[in-house]
Amino acid sequence: MFLEPHHDGFLRVHPRIAHFLNLFLTTCFFVSSGAILLAQRVNGPDEAVERRKLGGDVISLNTSAEPQLIRSFIDVLSWRDDLPPSTNYAPRIYDVDASSSDGTVFYIEWNATQFSPNTTTMITQSMIKSASLTSTGQYHVSNVAGPWAAEGGRNNQNSSHLAGILVFDDNTLLVSDIGNSTLQKVDIRTGQVEAFTRTEHVPVGLSKHPTKQELFVSSYAAITRLNFDSQLKVMSMSTLAGADNEYRRGLTDADTGSEVQFNYPIIGHRSISPTGKSLYVADWMNNAIRKVDTEMGATKTIAGTPGINGSRDGPHSTALFMWPSSLALTSDGCNLFVAEWGSGRIRWLKLDNPDGDVLEVRTVAIAMWNNGSNAVPKGRTINCVTLSKDDQHIFTGAGGQIFKLTIDKSALHQCGSRAAGRDAALVVPLTVGLVAAFIVIAIAVVLWKTKRSNKCIGVFGSDSKRQESSNNIEQCTRTSSSHDAIELPTSNLPRPTPTGTGDSGRLEPILPASALASDSEAVHRYEPAPNELKRFSLPELQRATKDFSEDHLLAGKGGGYGDVYRALVMVGRELTDVAIKVMRGEFNNVKYKQINPEVTTLSQVRHRNLCKLLGFCMEQDKCILVYPFISGGSLHDRLHAVAATAGTGLAQAPYHAYDDPSEPRGLRVGSEADGVPLSWMERMSIARQVAAGLEYLHYGLEQPMLHRNVKSRNILIKGKGEYLHAYLIDFGLARPGEGVPCQQSSAADGPTPSTVAQSGTPGYIAPECRSHLRLTTTNDVYAFGVVLLELVTGQKAVMKTGADSETLLVPWARQWLVRSDLTYRQLHEIVDPLIKNTLAPWEQDMVHKLAMLGNMCTKELPEQRPSMRIVLRQVTEIIQEGPDQRYHMH
Repeated sequence: MFLEPHHDGFLRVHPRIAHFLNLFLTTCFFVSSGAILLAQRVNGPDEAVERRKLGGDVISLNTSAEPQLIRSFIDVLSWRDDLPPSTNYAPRIYDVDASSSDGTVFYIEWNATQFSPNTTTMITQSMIKSASLTSTGQYHVSNVAGPWAAEGGRNNQNSSHLAGILVFDDNTLLVSDIGNSTLQKVDIRTGQVEAFTRTEHVPVGLSKHPTKQELFVSSYAAITRLNFDSQLKVMSMSTLAGADNEYRRGLTDADTGSEVQFNYPIIGHRSISPTGKSLYVADWMNNAIRKVDTEMGATKTIAGTPGINGSRDGPHSTALFMWPSSLALTSDGCNLFVAEWGSGRIRWLKLDNPDGDVLEVRTVAIAMWNNGSNAVPKGRTINCVTLSKDDQHIFTGAGGQIFKLTIDKSALHQCGSRAAGRDAALVVPLTVGLVAAFIVIAIAVVLWKTKRSNKCIGVFGSDSKRQESSNNIEQCTRTSSSHDAIELPTSNLPRPTPTGTGDSGRLEPILPASALASDSEAVHRYEPAPNELKRFSLPELQRATKDFSEDHLLAGKGGGYGDVYRALVMVGRELTDVAIKVMRGEFNNVKYKQINPEVTTLSQVRHRNLCKLLGFCMEQDKCILVYPFISGGSLHDRLHAVAATAGTGLAQAPYHAYDDPSEPRGLRVGSEADGVPLSWMERMSIARQVAAGLEYLHYGLEQPMLHRNVKSRNILIKGKGEYLHAYLIDFGLARPGEGVPCQQSSAADGPTPSTVAQSGTPGYIAPECRSHLRLTTTNDVYAFGVVLLELVTGQKAVMKTGADSETLLVPWARQWLVRSDLTYRQLHEIVDPLIKNTLAPWEQDMVHKLAMLGNMCTKELPEQRPSMRIVLRQVTEIIQEGPDQRYHMH
């Protein structure tokens, strides 16, 4: 057994397993130290001793990437004289924390020495040390505590391995003791060590809640929450997020902590947000940065791509990490610094809001190994990182050294209310001087606008009509905090534009491809304000599209709203591939009402399976929305056009997966899976991702949001296999809240796409909407059920049964699905012919279950349909019942 009961009531790691963990970490230590040992053997003992005096590896830092942020740096341990001459391996700094009172640096140091000159057996020891700043500006190094033995260790001369350190208060340190599965409490003044608590899992990283008496501990597969009293006595202990079984590792984002999976998560003292709502995690083996809700355990991946390591900077959607090993958050919650063990770098992550998500990733420092003649990059040297209390210094453990980097705080990224406050401070002194001029200009514009033939709502002959026109111009350009108004600038003063929205150096600027689960319980707290959208100028978009020429027009992508163009534009500081949605005709009151909900809705939602609005343009009677361009085509294209190409199934529409601006209008270009049908697991992944997006709309916002136009054409997909990413698009029909009439019309305004389409598309419209009842979230559930049936059968929502006849997919499929004793053998008749003969037995079971779920979602009575929360849970369970673990993490 790996775990065994202990007298204190907790499960403890078996001593033999603890020994192997110690051995594993020691091996890692030796690997990273091997180059130094080789250098000592080649260069001789004198040079080795000199290197030890300088702190081991003689590492330096290259900070040229961000010279405005990093002013200077020093090696805190360059003055140390406490290294014994018999040390054969340079020490390693494993974790570091800084006192909030006097700036003393406390750290864990691992040392290794040869057991004897004629053997390769090593003795390893972990100890706690401090480096305190003296009046001369140098640091004095002292031993605080340790080493001490590990229970069950075979070599009594080896100490227990210590992993994480936290300055609890001015007199107390907490240390994670791997070998003993214990959190140790260390008295800074006396060095006395006593057990704080045994832990259920092997403890690694530590973080303390800023306002509550709670402690968070990371282990190899989970984050544990401890509650303690004023006497530092642990009152309770529970798993916040991750697996109770430390051998069940992977990457799964979920709303429920028990469903989350990690693979060696690491936290630190400065990993938690100032509010205490969010715990940021370096998921080491997954090469990802995660965010955990400290109340519910809901977890989402905010940067990095699982399964792919690297050190690529750029927007969060494309940035890569190589074994992130530590992280520290600034006190305003806007900047996250990450130590990267695999590449020897310190990465700088800019967040959109306190408790928010990553906008952009940059490199601020790279560890360099001085070999005597030149500086050569040496990977696997940056072990840990923390910040001083005032955020003026970064402390990082690199090899056997601790570097103190001085930060120019004015160069730090500002976000949320701080950024708004900074801009307000710039605007207020100018407002008084500008307001009179602005009023005069506004009046002149209104008078001039009413006389132009190209008016906002047309030419009117009477004074009353002119007044209506004037009011509509004001409506087009006003700034309002109401839900029904589009947030627009009220002056020509510059406004901040978020950077990192686009994708650097490549097309398809999308949201990150790492976690596909919804974060409904926590995500709504991080919604951007509408003014974070970029306001594009009309000349800018005209240049990008060659004055909206047919060369840039996407065939078949318009609809009742207007035309869609593809182009490259600047979003922030990135050249971004975008889809530009242009409303047809003049911008009148009817179309204002049509576009306003879409802008308002899309400025609020923040979910990786909902296509993000980048910006808008409202000039010269034009209404334009700008989105990221997704290159993989729609689900409708991938399901039905492939069938038509293969000559199977019913009559299909022409296939327009996507169109390239360099090709003539309507010319099809190959998609990422050109002519290849979607596999069954890809279909399951799509079902899960779309369900997550809808579940977020229904539950993740303060007020439920209805999509009202869920269909396979409004699901875009990119990538393939376990990296396939689905996006739900087209919020033109979305309305907030439940109880909204299915049809909304006005005799004055005339018909809108909402009334023409009956709040959806034929084949996807719920029966109650066809009967003019009131709209609820169950209508979205019905439409999603139709999509599930499309995934199973490969048929369209409206099926051609003859030259002049049609039938709906739902009643057609129901002939089979209503059978209480339905088996897969019977269901086989309606399974998509493109995949039915390729399904493994366990996939056939999935097909059966998903078909039955589709039938439940499309029940005639709304009250008989499950909620999207239940639907998402059931789709997830179906996936996890299969043996393909690549899809379990999604």
